[in-house]
Amino acid sequence: MKRFNLTLISVLFGSVLLFAQNSELSTVKDNVSKLERIVKNIQKSNEQLERKNKEFKANIFKQQNEISSLKQNVLKNTENIKITANETGTKITEANASIVANKTTIEQNLYTKTIFGGLVILLTLIFLVVIYSLLRKRINISTSAIDKINDIQKILQEESLKLDGKLVEILETQIIHLY
Repeated sequence: MKRFNLTLISVLFGSVLLFAQNSELSTVKDNVSKLERIVKNIQKSNEQLERKNKEFKANIFKQQNEISSLKQNVLKNTENIKITANETGTKITEANASIVANKTTIEQNLYTKTIFGGLVILLTLIFLVVIYSLLRKRINISTSAIDKINDIQKILQEESLKLDGKLVEILETQIIHLY
């Protein structure tokens, strides 16, 4: 019996163990199936993350290319701005030099024309004064000649009257002598 008891105890203990193992086995199976589901979900999430990571890498690459292109454009624009600034500076310098040269030319022309204009006006005034004085002298001479002619005419009229008076006397004396 002891053996039997021992066997029974062993069987009972084995069945308890087996039952415990079965229940643990079902728990483990449940846990394994839960873990498999979790692993599948993690794999799906991992795949999604890998796709997103690839997309991000592609976007980063595109953006890096765009940034590189923008940097090149900025460098080209900077160079173009420098060239334009230099050309504009050169043109401004040339324009300033041209303005100064034109100003000097205009000032010289104005100075020369002012001097010539002044000389022309002065010569015209001198010419007018000379003509005026000559005409004035002629007018004075003509006036004095007219005065002389008038004086001579008066004298001649007086002489004519005297001669007329003498002629009348002579004629009277002859008439008186004749009769």
